[in-house]
Amino acid sequence: LPRFVHLRRLQLSQNALDPIRIIPSLRSLPNLEVLAFNHYAPVTDTLLAAILDGPERLGRLRHLTLAHIFAFPGYSLERRQYKIPSDLEALGFQLPQSWDWYRPKLPPGASKNGLRDAVCSASEHGIVIDGSVHAVLSWDEQYRVARQAVILAWASRAQGRWDVARGLVGETAVEAYRQGLAAARTLERGLGE
Repeated sequence: LPRFVHLRRLQLSQNALDPIRIIPSLRSLPNLEVLAFNHYAPVTDTLLAAILDGPERLGRLRHLTLAHIFAFPGYSLERRQYKIPSDLEALGFQLPQSWDWYRPKLPPGASKNGLRDAVCSASEHGIVIDGSVHAVLSWDEQYRVARQAVILAWASRAQGRWDVARGLVGETAVEAYRQGLAAARTLERGLGE
């Protein structure tokens, strides 16, 4: 890469880089403004820190795409047309595989904390960061929200199994859901008159 001193954009993927040997090569590109790591690129926390932090960071970099990790949220209760999985209890109240919730798999040497640090560093240096990184970082919360909605709907239809729901999602979530149900029933009665 050092001979491409005028290179402004670079995309790397699975077999195109060694996460340790690539750092000096990237630093040899003084005009690099756009860098993308695509499918299965072995991007580590150390590599991201070298690119984004410290005196030897890529100073001209303005756009970083981190699309090397697949992270797609699965179906929500709404997208499943409010159909509760019949085997929800048997699954330990986890969403079934048919709902397509697959936890993101980080490459060796990578962590969510490292990704969070990269997003913060990019922001501090005015670098736009996009790709699947945001889906990776929000996956757990999105899953929690989708699972909670299914559990609450199940409890309301399962002859008052609120005790189970409280143990799984907490008192606050159950009471907020029940208050919402009561408000909806009141509204329905008012509209029916």
